[in-house]
Amino acid sequence: MYLDLQSLIVQVEGLEILDISFTREEIDKIIADLPNHKSLGPDGFNGEFLKKCWPIILQDFYELCESFATRDICLRSINDS
Repeated sequence: MYLDLQSLIVQVEGLEILDISFTREEIDKIIADLPNHKSLGPDGFNGEFLKKCWPIILQDFYELCESFATRDICLRSINDS
């Protein structure tokens, strides 16, 4: 079988923006925009819970996002927990 990779792979411009770290303002906006009464995952914690706890957990969450952006975190441990 012969494949011409040049015809299959298209170069996309502007992808460097994907390497920009999250800002705290972006994270805060996402949390604020979460629907209150929908569970985001199997743990059952909904948007309202996160919003009420945000003053307590925000620093840990910012650090988690920063570790993710700098690839300084074990994703397997997050998925397992």
